Amino acid sequence: MRAGKLRESIVIQSATETRNSHKDIIPAWATFHATRAAVRTIKSNQQETDAAITGEDHFEITLRFIAGVTKAMRISWTPFDNPADAMLLDITGIDYGQRRKGKLILMAKRRDLE
Repeated sequence: MRAGKLRESIVIQSATETRNSHKDIIPAWATFHATRAAVRTIKSNQQETDAAITGEDHFEITLRFIAGVTKAMRISWTPFDNPADAMLLDITGIDYGQRRKGKLILMAKRRDLE
């Protein structure tokens, strides 16, 4: 894998639980692995309604192979060319077919704002 193509900064996060000051259990996200990746938009559908612009953006993310990545995880991505557009992505698919070449390919879609 050519390192020069891995220009995007991503953090793979796993779901966890923590307690707040009232001892309530609340969901949280922990860093599983921070790395560099190639991120490519593969599909973008946007629709304009009276209230806002809505749509789905889908991405293909190529990175050096990491064991243990699951669809229950998410990705925090900071685009190289526009860091202000940082976003969260849900992992929708994992392609292990390139692991002998040291690659992991993830399919992801932009997470809706909560």
